[in-house]
Amino acid sequence: RPAELRIRLRSLIRLSSLVSRLRSGRDALLLAREQRRSLSRMIVHDLKSPLQGILGYSELLLASDRLDAKSQRYVKQIERAGERMRSMVFELLETQHSARPCLEAVREEVDVLALLEAVDSCCRPAITGEGFELRIACTATRARVDLELLQRALENLVRNAIDHATVGEIVLSAEERE
Repeated sequence: RPAELRIRLRSLIRLSSLVSRLRSGRDALLLAREQRRSLSRMIVHDLKSPLQGILGYSELLLASDRLDAKSQRYVKQIERAGERMRSMVFELLETQHSARPCLEAVREEVDVLALLEAVDSCCRPAITGEGFELRIACTATRARVDLELLQRALENLVRNAIDHATVGEIVLSAEERE
């Protein structure tokens, strides 16, 4: 029986060591999670002030009568981008203060062509500035989607195409499916 006792003692020592390592790992994860939350809160807070400035000055420019039609379109695009950014900042705030770790999709009926045109409009400066062409091929009319999330995803895809491809054509396409 002394051999069996030694085996059990070694097993207990190993288990104790494993439990200690698991606790250390858990503590490190909890600390990292808290640091991430703290960083997110700081970033969200720091984004709010310049964003309010962008939106405020856009509003002032649009209220003035000194802009030609082309400049007004550009300022309206800046304002729409600022509004989308503000929406993202508030979503980040909401997830920080919420017990749930992620956002739920809010599906609504949207005009697919209008969505693709909004993505084109938002990404147009980067597209033309980098020598790309963007073409929309759309046979779909309406879809039930989360507009904010889908638009953000499509904009990211277009920006990734710009960042990781050579000069060429980017095609945004949507078609009806049964």
